Amino acid sequence: MRWAQIFSRTETMAKMSVSRWIFCALLLTVATSGLSIAEEDGGKIVGGQFAYRGQFPWMAVITSEINGTVQLYCGGSMISGDYVITAAQCVPPENDYTAKIRIVLGVHNVSATTEIGRVDLIADYHFVHPDYNAATLANNIAIVHLPTRVSSSPYVKESQLPYASEWNATYLGIRTRVSGWGADRDNGLSNHSDVLRYVDNNVQDLQVCQDYYALTGFEVNENHICISTEGGRGPCFGDVGSPLTLTETSSDAHQIGLFSFGDKTYCTRGRPVVYTKFASYWDFITDYTGIRPQAEL
Repeated sequence: MRWAQIFSRTETMAKMSVSRWIFCALLLTVATSGLSIAEEDGGKIVGGQFAYRGQFPWMAVITSEINGTVQLYCGGSMISGDYVITAAQCVPPENDYTAKIRIVLGVHNVSATTEIGRVDLIADYHFVHPDYNAATLANNIAIVHLPTRVSSSPYVKESQLPYASEWNATYLGIRTRVSGWGADRDNGLSNHSDVLRYVDNNVQDLQVCQDYYALTGFEVNENHICISTEGGRGPCFGDVGSPLTLTETSSDAHQIGLFSFGDKTYCTRGRPVVYTKFASYWDFITDYTGIRPQAEL
């Protein structure tokens, strides 16, 4: 499906009587954003705080570009020196060769022209989950292959993936950490954060998200994690594909998911958001990358 078709469907869905809609990947050119840190409202994704340089070394900025113009802006995470993982909606279909996928690692300030340790690459190929459904956002996960193997550094490092035994984990009540460069306010199409931000949120009962998104057509099932944004803290526009990790103090963060969708109209209103659950997709990850679950302690 071409990008124009995706945008057309988005416009059509926006006219539905149900006002909720996906946190679509932010449509902007990062380098030309007019925001500066002084203009930001506090330190938050929405309701959070600024990260320090190197705090989330697995974070990736992912853009799809056509003729040098950014069409989609997302987050992602490096899961090995060869692969980055993100949401399927953040990349073009595998048979669409009109768009380039740019992966930038080691980023702290997306508007900075240079940063020590930054790695900027054009992906050579990618895999979208074979059962991804763009209408329901089921199986919203994709893997991007890097053209050259990336070595670890103080600012670039792979995340730790879940154990195989977590396939049936609900994570209910567990404290998690959301990070990204997304908007800091409702409907913030052009209000992305220059500097990486993060916020801590609790996992809540999956039924909460199932009930909230029941009329939207988006699928919420056991392959998802439902995250509370109580107090107006959570992801927003531009955070799609960004990682969900457990809140260990170590830099060896345990990543359990990636941001799939939420309610763009109410980033600051405490509406629940939905993450793709990594442990449900070990077959996909292993089949396409060779990466296997880490050994149990």
